[in-house]
Amino acid sequence: QEVEKAFTFWGTREGDAVHPAECMEQLLEKVRRHRVKIDGNVCTVIVTTLVLEGWQRKLDPGYNVMETLQTLLLRADWAKSFAYTIESLMAP
Repeated sequence: QEVEKAFTFWGTREGDAVHPAECMEQLLEKVRRHRVKIDGNVCTVIVTTLVLEGWQRKLDPGYNVMETLQTLLLRADWAKSFAYTIESLMAP
């Protein structure tokens, strides 16, 4: 329910103001708080992305790496492959 509420908020005009890295941090906090098991490889990718995004923001605040990732991931072939990968890595 919390995740659904968060995604609903992020899809609103007010939610657009929240930086994508902050959304990922909030999502990871929900995962931690509710003790949801996620494959370690997925967590490593998420945390690494957050760290690199933080460095990038300090080095060049005008460049939005999350926007670039979103553009790449929303391409049809990437989106299908990425969704399949995430589904197969999620722990039962």
